Amino acid sequence: MKSEVDIVYTQTFLATAERVVDFLTPELGNHKSVSVINHVVERLEKRVLEHPVSCQVSPALIELGVTAYREYNIETFRVLYRSSNDQQKIFVLALLHQKQDIKKLFHDIALLRNLH
Repeated sequence: MKSEVDIVYTQTFLATAERVVDFLTPELGNHKSVSVINHVVERLEKRVLEHPVSCQVSPALIELGVTAYREYNIETFRVLYRSSNDQQKIFVLALLHQKQDIKKLFHDIALLRNLH
């Protein structure tokens, strides 16, 4: 019997998802932008609930010496997440556009945290 997996969306994920919505809104409108993000989240959940470690370890984060996070790619987006050692919790770290620079994103997030 397979036990239930919990998905935890971090504050960083929420902030990065909001940034993606803000980026998409001028072109798609707010409603469509939110729908796009919801679609990405639904697909992510389906994938990681069935197979928590099925996505590759993030190549961009490996370059930074970080090997704990996996990368789920869908359409023009990537979602960074990690699973707990027992694979009973998934921690979703960030939502990015494929072309977005991870180093710059983390730098921006660190600056935002210092402002609050």
